[in-house]
Amino acid sequence: MKTFIRLSIILAALIPFSAGAKGLDDLLQGLRNIDCYRADARFTVMMPQQPDDVVYDLSLTSTPAAGDRYAPCDYLIDWTLNTPSGPTTGFGAYFDGHHYRYRTNRLQEYHVDWDSVPFMPRGVIADGVQQRVQFANLLPAFIANEIESLSTNPDVTFHAAVDTVVSGNRCSIVTAERFNDGTLVQRACYSFDATYRPVKIETDNNLGALSEQTIEVKYKPAGDDTPECGAWNEQMLIDRYPDAFARFRENNFRVENLPGTRLPQFSLPGLDGSRYSHAGDDRFASPMVIAIINPEHGYSADLIAALRQAIDNMSVNADLMLTFVSNNADLVNDLVGTPRPGETILTSARSLARDLGVAECPVVLLVGTDATVSDVILGFNNDIANVVIQKMALVK
Repeated sequence: MKTFIRLSIILAALIPFSAGAKGLDDLLQGLRNIDCYRADARFTVMMPQQPDDVVYDLSLTSTPAAGDRYAPCDYLIDWTLNTPSGPTTGFGAYFDGHHYRYRTNRLQEYHVDWDSVPFMPRGVIADGVQQRVQFANLLPAFIANEIESLSTNPDVTFHAAVDTVVSGNRCSIVTAERFNDGTLVQRACYSFDATYRPVKIETDNNLGALSEQTIEVKYKPAGDDTPECGAWNEQMLIDRYPDAFARFRENNFRVENLPGTRLPQFSLPGLDGSRYSHAGDDRFASPMVIAIINPEHGYSADLIAALRQAIDNMSVNADLMLTFVSNNADLVNDLVGTPRPGETILTSARSLARDLGVAECPVVLLVGTDATVSDVILGFNNDIANVVIQKMALVK
């Protein structure tokens, strides 16, 4: 909070926005008119109740999209999430009514000429998919829209010091405090250099609550890997992200493409009323045999028996996870009987099957301790126990 304490001294001499509209207009216009914006940024989430910060490294590129009804700019955003088990990467892009987003081995795409509904505001959702993609709000044109909205919000105390001097440097500073029934719940500070390019954003959310968090965004000059400005199109994205488009595009996304990738995040109920959750960077204590099963299929009992036989006879110590796409707990319970040591029984797994690209059950995944899929077995046959035993001998 030191930034806000320091800024409170600076802002004590500032006047509210209502007395300086011209200066704010200059700032908003400056943000929206950056012809080719390229920058890197470090995005950090700090929570008092968590021992470690969540840190993303970003590469940001945008160009104004005059006359585009769906977004104030075309953009390409690369992000990397730093985790103890290694980095996770993704991207988001928008241009000419086309929006792409990739994360956790899933590439989603939206096209106005296919379906314009996802691009439109709906219900309590203020913006379409192209404006809600992760980190788009850190681009100058989106920051301009946010600041303009804050400046007219009656629940926000708003100050703007445009073209001022702090520590000998010319800059612009905007602060906003949001209140709910008279209680301060959010505080934000935006800092810009003399050319109106963002330098730092710091936001305190849920002030005074257990879920309080601070988000700090520090911008820096673009690196060599930061996307270039230009006439963007789908082929440019395919050239830049060949693996994502070849393996994880939704119309190409199938479970057969999973080997070499980590399991997605999921959370499913167990038969005993507990809930099993797997985060994207979690590891397993032992290699895992994970089966996606439809309990209504007549061979499901034989499949379960074969997988248990494989676990008993393989050369490595492995655990078994049986996930059922049905939420009929009685049917599942009749199939599995009494769970054995090292077994996890989960239900309501249709969402997991979808995220894995499973088109038809059963599917058996052979997974290492780092939660990376080593191999995939499709369907059921009488030799499946031997196949699992042989393939698991190579899994670590």
